[in-house]
Amino acid sequence: MTLIELAERVEKLERPCRVTDVLIGSAVRWLPIDGGDWLRDWRGEFGPMPRMDGRIAAFHDNGEPAVHWEAPDFTGSLDSAASLMPDGCWGDQGTRADGKGYAELCGPSCASVTAATPALALCAAALRAQWDTYAKRRDPQGLGPKDSGPVGRQADAPKGGIHDPHP
Repeated sequence: MTLIELAERVEKLERPCRVTDVLIGSAVRWLPIDGGDWLRDWRGEFGPMPRMDGRIAAFHDNGEPAVHWEAPDFTGSLDSAASLMPDGCWGDQGTRADGKGYAELCGPSCASVTAATPALALCAAALRAQWDTYAKRRDPQGLGPKDSGPVGRQADAPKGGIHDPHP
């Protein structure tokens, strides 16, 4: 899935979703702090670990997982969602009078999102700002992005036995 598709998915959620957390972690190639240089330099794909909900895996070229780790709670935690914000962004989040969450980010890339909770709104806004940052790097003159950002290994999730309650 692209970053913009992930943002749209998060905006539709009513509650945190571990499957979405893994898809986000895979798309942004999130690594654990103790991952080591070899994992940081991994050239293969990242994606959901088959039959293990909530875990990201680094895959060999033959499709076999090499190593896996727990995905952050991007859709349920404000701290984890904030870790997705591009460098130089700042913003505000909270709950509107109607009970919906909101997030507004400014900086090199801006985004404004309303979602079911503040964490979901911040997560979606950060993904939109990441996509905007990516698009600006690829197209500094503003002529329009050639694609919608990095792609994760989403296609393997259903085959791997991960139950997705929010398709």
